[in-house]
Amino acid sequence: MSERVGRIYILPEHLRNRIAAGEVVQRPASVVKELVENSLDAGAEEIRVAVTRGGLDEITVTDDGAGMTPEELAVAVQAHATSKISRTDDLEAIDSLGFRGEALASIASVSHLRIFSRTRESDLGAEIAVDGGEPGDPRPRGGPVGTRVQVRNLFFNTPARRKHMGAVRTEMSHVTETIRELALAHPGVSFHLHREGERVLFTSGAGDLHRCLVELFGAGAADELLCIGGGDDRIDGYVGTPVLSRARRDRQYFVVNGRIVQHPGMRAVLERAYSGFLERGRFPFAAISLRLPPGRVDVNIHPTKREIKILEGRSVLGSLHNRVREALLQMPPPQWKVADQGTGDVCASPDGASGPDPERAAESQVSYFPSGPDGGREDAEESGSMYDRLRPMGQLDDTYIVASGPGGLYLVDQHAACERLYYEHGLAALREGISYSQRLAVPRTIELDGDQMQCWREFSSDMESMGYEAEEFGGGTLIVQAVPVFLDEAASPQLVAEVLEELGEVGATRSSAEMLATATASCKRALRAGDRLGESEMKYLFRQMSRLQQPNTCPHGRPTLIEISRAQIARMFSRR
Repeated sequence: MSERVGRIYILPEHLRNRIAAGEVVQRPASVVKELVENSLDAGAEEIRVAVTRGGLDEITVTDDGAGMTPEELAVAVQAHATSKISRTDDLEAIDSLGFRGEALASIASVSHLRIFSRTRESDLGAEIAVDGGEPGDPRPRGGPVGTRVQVRNLFFNTPARRKHMGAVRTEMSHVTETIRELALAHPGVSFHLHREGERVLFTSGAGDLHRCLVELFGAGAADELLCIGGGDDRIDGYVGTPVLSRARRDRQYFVVNGRIVQHPGMRAVLERAYSGFLERGRFPFAAISLRLPPGRVDVNIHPTKREIKILEGRSVLGSLHNRVREALLQMPPPQWKVADQGTGDVCASPDGASGPDPERAAESQVSYFPSGPDGGREDAEESGSMYDRLRPMGQLDDTYIVASGPGGLYLVDQHAACERLYYEHGLAALREGISYSQRLAVPRTIELDGDQMQCWREFSSDMESMGYEAEEFGGGTLIVQAVPVFLDEAASPQLVAEVLEELGEVGATRSSAEMLATATASCKRALRAGDRLGESEMKYLFRQMSRLQQPNTCPHGRPTLIEISRAQIARMFSRR
């Protein structure tokens, strides 16, 4: 019975445990996470997880870790029991995964719990049972070294919670993702996940993150992973090429000191590094690990320990951004994917340009392209870029330039390539303080909504440095007086509204505002599908592209260049 002091009650222990369970035991995957983290803290090298009906009926976690004595076993199932901390100072330098208590008491309060454990020093182990929060006494039992925890009938005594669980398939997907995260955080541990007796996930525990990624995501991912390790031992891991990008952020894994975490700053830095490599609405694949002194990481801010705070993390995040960006800049051009012999299918490359637009067809004009730093000299020194080694052969549908090169046949998306050219030249001009503005013969007015107008006020000085000049006229009206010099005068004023809308969604800094506005402007001016080019213009474009920092994608992430290797061509003609 509750102890009453006036109208304020002291809750009994079993009810306190159920409330605590609501914080850390939200679904079967939460139980799996807590139990596996205990196994990892016990030094396990192999962890086996078996679930029935998505974990609602049964979860069994078996490890080969240090194990517990019968006396430790009896204490472990009590509330707030832990082997990780003993003093207040320990909270400032936590280097283990579990520390609030082993969570066993919380789990036991909403399930039927059985734990067997044996240490290496003992010839006999012990088992304890806890039903609905009421523990029994440890009993001697034989078994292997390590610990096995069995959780049955989860939420049996909280029917409202059990009723609101997802379908079995949904709960199983959460369990699988939890094991996947833990395996990526600990590639030196072998993980086995079984569902209704069938193995659905396995990692070898070889200690190689690349191998672990391939084991979890398939051999097809191996060629699309870019290493960001080396040099700075604080940062390790892999990011994906644009081929591995997804429409959601569900393949971004951040590990700090062996703990999978959610950190908005790391996510923002990652996605900022992909600017110019991915289309809007696509998100990169990443498995990134940070190793920091425990005193610089605050993990004691959320019951599930997934949210952390990195103290003085600006330098670490800056290094992470630079490491990802360097890996992307060294990325080779994408290859055309050819299906296995006999299927008769040729798999298309990443997103291509739209078909020809007859209304945009035009005669050859060198003015399509901005002047490069070398003025288009024929004798310019080669840069080592693939574009330096291409020989144009013609156009396909006045949309793609067909070229030969050292690897075989190449297709260049003329719009994407020209867009990249304008983009990098525009950014260079902005950062060198070169005026890039043209005054409109007749100022144009545009109507902005409240968010766009607020965005203009925030970014007006940055927009002006990009070549836009405008002033407020009241009532949500903006009078545009000047625009970047390479924009079409008729269409450019409305572009101000488009850029402001995008900036409001992105919440950009000045640097990202420059990139976004320049990318949008470059797209408006660049060559289109249907623009006819002569051989001299194709060569000029290739020369200019060879001098760019990242010529392989347009500012929105689409490839500018696709390689069809000689081996692939031979396969298509059944020569191999």
